[in-house]
This record gives sequence, C-alpha cells and structure tokens, in this order.
Amino acid sequence: MQTGSTYHYRILQLCMACKHFSHVIVHRIS
Repeated sequence: MQTGSTYHYRILQLCMACKHFSHVIVHRIS
C-alpha cells in the first residue's frame, strides 16, 4: 500500500512539474 501511495505522490509531483514547465515555456514564447 505504501508503494502505491509513493507512486501516486510521484505522479502528482510530475504533473505539477509538467504544468510549471509548460507555463514557463508559454511565458518565454510570448
């Protein structure tokens, strides 16, 4: 169960990083 929780946390962290990265890219292009 702990492994599943860690996996879910990793996915959430990756999602946040992706959104942040995408925001930076859009800001730089604009």
